[in-house]
Amino acid sequence: MHKPRLLAIATMPPCPSTNGYSLRVYHLIEELAKAWEITLVAPAPPESGVGDLLARVRDYVRVPPASRWPSMPSQFDPHPLRETVRRLMADRSPAAVLAWHGAEFLACDRAFPPTVADRIDSLALQKWRDLVHPVGWRERARTLRATWEFARYERQVVRALPFTVVVAEDDAVALRRLSGRDTVRVVPNGVVTASLRDGIEEAHVPTVLFTGVLDYCPNMHAARYFAEEIWPAVRAAVPQAEFVIAGRRPSASVRALAILPGVQLMADVPDLRPVMRRAWVAVAPMLCGTGIKNKVLEAWAAAKPVVMTGRATSGLRLDGNAAGLVANDPRRIAGLVIQLLGDRERRGRLGAAGYRLVARWHTWAGAADQVSALLDAARGAMARRHAEVVHRAWRRPLKPVTIPRTLQPSSQDNANA
Repeated sequence: MHKPRLLAIATMPPCPSTNGYSLRVYHLIEELAKAWEITLVAPAPPESGVGDLLARVRDYVRVPPASRWPSMPSQFDPHPLRETVRRLMADRSPAAVLAWHGAEFLACDRAFPPTVADRIDSLALQKWRDLVHPVGWRERARTLRATWEFARYERQVVRALPFTVVVAEDDAVALRRLSGRDTVRVVPNGVVTASLRDGIEEAHVPTVLFTGVLDYCPNMHAARYFAEEIWPAVRAAVPQAEFVIAGRRPSASVRALAILPGVQLMADVPDLRPVMRRAWVAVAPMLCGTGIKNKVLEAWAAAKPVVMTGRATSGLRLDGNAAGLVANDPRRIAGLVIQLLGDRERRGRLGAAGYRLVARWHTWAGAADQVSALLDAARGAMARRHAEVVHRAWRRPLKPVTIPRTLQPSSQDNANA
């Protein structure tokens, strides 16, 4: 069966999956390749880990790397990306385009094929929420300026394209209000679930785990909040317990937490899965940020219960078991962690419930099906608009043609005829 052609455009390498952007691009491409013939345009990744992706796409067209977090064209030089895409449009004639954040500006041209923008998060909302933390006036001014710039860009993108995708309802509400459009859809992240055939492994000492990219502001605030405001109460109740902070690129403020009693920092761990399997309880004490928390999905996929704040529930499907572990008061959070550390049977039951949630609601195949349906809907909408334009043109009454006098035949011409 012939597959329609899809041009997928990203401003960051799709692997290794060390951040939420690359993780989403990699897995959606992997699943969408089952229904689409994909040409991927993205910066070149390290050679390791790209083999599986190359086997699934028709072409992987490399472009120069952009900035570290290229979320709109003002943050990097867009010309190489624009020229590459322009050439591919002529060569491949794609039926549709999927553009991740930072690349959506290309599709604001009306001549572009039907396009779905995967914005992932609303960065205007994220920057707005960052203002809740006490900062100096210079940093506050920079954050306000960034909020305005992201809001203006996201409004333009949503209003120009058939559909925009984000991972959580809070982000969708923000973009709908910014744009005045109802074309924003929620497509949550998926997660790769581990096998539970061998049972649940736990460390010899009670272990509480926090994971994430540790120079990302929401993760930095969350790690400090738990270590400084919540962990002392947990440690007092369970003296042998350890709080493990594991992730890439820890900032100086996160590194400083390792001096606290019972706090262990595991920096730049190449594979977090063994660390996750040994944890007794995972925590997501988020105070700010937007989007879905992959740390929660990954813990549930390893059948670990997660104690989290309300901010961490964005984009998640919660049942009664998961909702019972949501709290915003630090004493309540500490109490939930202490209860779980002391009750292995409850840990196992709530961890299994989390595993069932991701297996049902958070698969990459399911996310790709939703994106594919939006791409088809965008194609259908464009075809309907084209048919309506043609129909109106044919129904329009013909105007009488007036021939200028200089072009009208003279009587002499008629005589000669």
